[in-house]
Amino acid sequence: MTEERFGSVVFRQNFDSGNFGSVEKIENSNEEDLLEFKVWTRPDCAGTSYENGNRTWFHFSVSGVPSHKTLKITMCNLNKQSKLYSQGMTPVYRIVPGKIKWEKVRDRPTYEMIDGQFHLTFTHTVLDSKITTYFAFVYPFSYTDLQKKLDLIESRFITLPWNLPSWKSNEEFPKDAIYYHCATLCHTLNNLKVQLLTISSPHGMCADREAPLNHLFPDGPSSLPRRFTGKKVYFISSRVHPGEVPASFVLNGFLGFILRPRDPRAALLRQLFVFKVVPMLNPDGVYSGHYRTDSRGVNLNRYYINPCPKLHPSIYGAKAIIMYHHRGGRDCKCGADTKFRIARPSPDTPPVIGDGSSTTTSSCSSSTGCAKGPDKSNIVYHL
Repeated sequence: MTEERFGSVVFRQNFDSGNFGSVEKIENSNEEDLLEFKVWTRPDCAGTSYENGNRTWFHFSVSGVPSHKTLKITMCNLNKQSKLYSQGMTPVYRIVPGKIKWEKVRDRPTYEMIDGQFHLTFTHTVLDSKITTYFAFVYPFSYTDLQKKLDLIESRFITLPWNLPSWKSNEEFPKDAIYYHCATLCHTLNNLKVQLLTISSPHGMCADREAPLNHLFPDGPSSLPRRFTGKKVYFISSRVHPGEVPASFVLNGFLGFILRPRDPRAALLRQLFVFKVVPMLNPDGVYSGHYRTDSRGVNLNRYYINPCPKLHPSIYGAKAIIMYHHRGGRDCKCGADTKFRIARPSPDTPPVIGDGSSTTTSSCSSSTGCAKGPDKSNIVYHL
């Protein structure tokens, strides 16, 4: 169901990351200026054999509301979120045309548990019957939003000489030069792109490209990023759980910083490191309006030990990139199937900014006969 109508009032969810399950109008003759509705969210993978109990994300539009009427909306079947709302969290809204930026609803919402389900009630006054108002659990950042952002970034850097295929390693470049490369790492089960960004400076960049990896980079060898020498690699990923939208905004902040052309801090980091970034590990879940799982109801964060390239392509791809750079850019027959452990800093040692102790590093312990990685891993990564 993509829409529900109540006279002139229409609820819709037919867009990227949209989610509502059903809507019920509450007749209230005591308050003429109030329109009251109950809304149920769709659980992840609703209506399929993969349906599960994750049902917190909501994102829908309401149009056709008469001018100066107040909407009172109760979300009826959320997972318990009382801690968030007790600390000031509110749903968000935007108006089209008009206020296209998202804002928090102005009146503080109320909440209660009824028969084991979390009910959230909020109000919003519509000033013009011609507008469409969108509501969401938190500030959305959809798969479409990501594609628009990556297209904009690409347009900034695609024509720089050292980003062109014809560039040769002996050519000169400015000290603050930026190497930016976006490649399709793999496709999801629903055929959406999972992109891998490579960000650095041309310092240490070779004329050849990185080695192709099994089941990855469907656009062929020419789509692979350039190979670098003498630099450690940082791996950063985001949105393995679709409803954890703040992760995208943190990542956007990082991209905005590391791609600043005249910031000496960003320039130094680009000279020292290569950043490998997967901005969205679960595009299927994001696009479908899920809260935690992919299109098969799988929590992808549980599949790093033995990911399947067909069932968990983004996790397989992320792990393959980590293992490839852990071995110093050397391919191996066992590919992403190699088991590895995560070495974390001691909990008794507080992290100190700048010494690397706040990061997670990898070490290889393979039982498949491949060559063990170098004693000092070439990669530091965040998951």
